[in-house]
Amino acid sequence: MAAAPGVEITLGDGLQPRQPIELAFDLSGAPDLVAQLSEPRRPLIAVDDANGESDLLLASWDPDAQVVTATTPHLSRFTLLVTDPASALREGIARVIAGNDSAEPECASGDSAMVGETDVTLTPAQPGIVPA
Repeated sequence: MAAAPGVEITLGDGLQPRQPIELAFDLSGAPDLVAQLSEPRRPLIAVDDANGESDLLLASWDPDAQVVTATTPHLSRFTLLVTDPASALREGIARVIAGNDSAEPECASGDSAMVGETDVTLTPAQPGIVPA
């Protein structure tokens, strides 16, 4: 996994936008990161809010413009990640299985599992915020 430096976006007095806004990360000056954006690796935006909660935003990559975009309903700290989501999920499930005494992973009976100290929620692929 690769990552760009995070950026915190705020409005005065901690206000939030009235409607979702589009974030755009221009990677034209980051050739090493651009080189990593190829299948199966995809851009994701990690969102860390003031309450210590984390989310992931699905992002789109325009290789011609070298820009990653995502839509968010709130402002926070955002970090661009380049990762292979399927590989990361397989590794997380393998860790859960290795940490359990039973043969069935914790997530087999629901849509979430603990990976170390992180609660991972598995959700359908769709645009929007995915709880981490």
